[in-house]
Amino acid sequence: MTSCPFLESVSKSPPGSMLKGCPLGFDRPSSDGSCAQGAPQAPATVTACPLGFGSVASSGPKISNLHCCMCKTFMHMPVRCKPCSHLFCRFCVAPMRDCPVCGQDIEGLMPDGDTQGMVDRFLAAHASDGAGLLEPQDLQQLSEIVGSSCTSTSIFFYRLALQALAGGNIEAALHRLEMCKRELHLTIDRQRQGTNADQQGMQQGQQHAQQQEQQQYKQQCAQQQQQQQQ
Repeated sequence: MTSCPFLESVSKSPPGSMLKGCPLGFDRPSSDGSCAQGAPQAPATVTACPLGFGSVASSGPKISNLHCCMCKTFMHMPVRCKPCSHLFCRFCVAPMRDCPVCGQDIEGLMPDGDTQGMVDRFLAAHASDGAGLLEPQDLQQLSEIVGSSCTSTSIFFYRLALQALAGGNIEAALHRLEMCKRELHLTIDRQRQGTNADQQGMQQGQQHAQQQEQQQYKQQCAQQQQQQQQ
């Protein structure tokens, strides 16, 4: 069972803190089943991660206000439609002339950096625990493919990339595959550093052994010279 590290950090706020719940509104149930827009007005007590983390019966993350209603994955480069302010991934809504939610004419798209920051913080909080989002058989198959370089973080971004690709958001899929690739490179570098450290340790051990042999040889030679002089 995997708990939500993002909500755990919220619950550890000091007693006098103004933060009494999840700042993203995940502790407040949505009024409808559509993609929620905007921050909550009255946060309630955090009881469970609304994206499904920590639930045994959960099959993975649920749709939240950090998901795009069109590609059904975490938003990538979110934009708000003018004038209705509904939020989507840029790649998803760019070809549209009308808002997919309300049907209003789209007069322009305005980037939403705050939402992107929320998505980045949430993904960073869950990235190290990403292996818990996969079924055991899927995790085993993926580990067999990539071997020992498969880390929970790389699995997490790999899974998000597949979700984005399934939703038709190629831009988000490429970005998350790049993050998976970056994590794998970091893992390989750490493994190489560990191998180099082991090799250096072996070399130092061999040098120490050779020095001891040379000292023993010199001592034997000195003893022989003393015996000959006597």
